[in-house]
Amino acid sequence: MTMRLVTRYVPAVLFLAALIVAWDIAVRAFDLQPYLLPGPGRVWHAFLEVRGTLPGHIRTTMTEAL
Repeated sequence: MTMRLVTRYVPAVLFLAALIVAWDIAVRAFDLQPYLLPGPGRVWHAFLEVRGTLPGHIRTTMTEAL
């Protein structure tokens, strides 16, 4: 059971990690302005700033969409 979980999820996790690393390298290598493409660190910090209000906003959006 454990090996099956590893073989199922590890490739996806590694792909996601590689994608985030490539994103960060691209932002740094091409010196992209944050308003064009913010780096993953900036996105993470912005998420942490709004995480308290996010559930309420998601609930409102889902209610209005449905």
